[in-house]
Amino acid sequence: GFACGRALVGIGSPVPRGSMLIHLYGAGMLLLALLISRLAPLNAAVPQLLALYLLGLLLLWRARSRLPELAPARRFSSLEAGAVLFWAALIRAVFLVDPPSLSDDIYRYVFEGRVVLEGLSPYLFAPDSLVLAELRDSAPEWHLINHKELPAIYPPGAQVLFAVFAWIRADPLFFRCVFTFLDLAVVWLVLSLVRQSSGGEGNVLLYAWHPLPALELSGSGHLEVLGILPLLVGFLVWRRGAALPAFGFWGWSLSIKFVGGIAALFAAPLLLASRGSGVLLRASLCLLVPILVFSLPFLLQGSVPLGSIGQYLRHWASFPALFAGLDWLLGHQAGRWVSLGCLALWVMVVMRRNLVPAQAFAWFFAAMLLLSPVVHPWYGLWLLVLVPLYPSLLLFLLSSLLPFAYLAWTAQLEGGPWRAPGWAQLLAYGVPILAWCWERLASRAEPVGPVP
Repeated sequence: GFACGRALVGIGSPVPRGSMLIHLYGAGMLLLALLISRLAPLNAAVPQLLALYLLGLLLLWRARSRLPELAPARRFSSLEAGAVLFWAALIRAVFLVDPPSLSDDIYRYVFEGRVVLEGLSPYLFAPDSLVLAELRDSAPEWHLINHKELPAIYPPGAQVLFAVFAWIRADPLFFRCVFTFLDLAVVWLVLSLVRQSSGGEGNVLLYAWHPLPALELSGSGHLEVLGILPLLVGFLVWRRGAALPAFGFWGWSLSIKFVGGIAALFAAPLLLASRGSGVLLRASLCLLVPILVFSLPFLLQGSVPLGSIGQYLRHWASFPALFAGLDWLLGHQAGRWVSLGCLALWVMVVMRRNLVPAQAFAWFFAAMLLLSPVVHPWYGLWLLVLVPLYPSLLLFLLSSLLPFAYLAWTAQLEGGPWRAPGWAQLLAYGVPILAWCWERLASRAEPVGPVP
């Protein structure tokens, strides 16, 4: 807070030119956030939202690469780091004012938190269960829950945290405020990781001021930040040589969302090669501890904490990329198995590269977005948060263009089914692939050095 305040007013010394330009561009991103928020409810103005959103992406990418004060090769002073955090906080705060309109997941979080507080298992009882009749009569968010006939889909760590938040205040706005605060901690962790890797600190803007976290975490209140935070802490302590705590944090992330545990899969062979099987065994136990701790309350009630995840894996499909072609060629179920097989092959390819866990996770998640039958805009946050460490235009666009899926709202308001048009999928996934081709051609055209 002191760093942010000093960055804003320059207490005790003139504000450097670099800080002033950061304030200028931060104010520009805040203005775009304010213009987007004026469109509320956002689900009724998706084309206008996307126009402003794309403008923000363009300004953000150019700011971190073209301005000397924000260039990726430059390191921030304490004043400049404080200024980045200050504007990141304001950009997010804008979206706390209006209730969520792009997604209604937050209402299920609050209700399932109430269910756990009552000593019941949301994996056994769906929101419309008669067992919960008395509880739902006192829960104003119950009427806004989607798929009331399905039990919980979120892993046990998420359910325990929902209960903790609901115990403090069972209110969607409170949940979103908590997620916003945790997201600012994520910004600080990203900056710490960039510093630790000796990368350009200007790259942190690609997450800190990006409109996607503000829309999805502060605006819609998605739980992704609860899993991303321990994932990043795991990457941070891994780089400092603390393998056992890193696996513990990745187990915590897996307990929030299953994909968070994939980082341990990439770290395991590196740990085996460097420190032996004994350390790997202890690390595996550290991975399992948070999973067991979070699962225990539900296991004691006789419920396996999986809920409706099986239906999600077998039947759901939304805004797919390559899976859309597999579905058309092979059928829905066969396409899912082929897609899973391709992803498993890609995991093996990435493991053979011996990349550090953070980089391996980034390339794994990029492939998962392209192969998954279900892709929601907030899924992109798991990749976007690593773009400052590995600033590729491919990764930036692949994680950033997923909100084109919200054109499904426009289709529904025009009387059609809730489905984004095909051209939106081609744009969201085709543009990143074209950017990757352009990057590859540009890298080959660069001179390697002086000719002897």
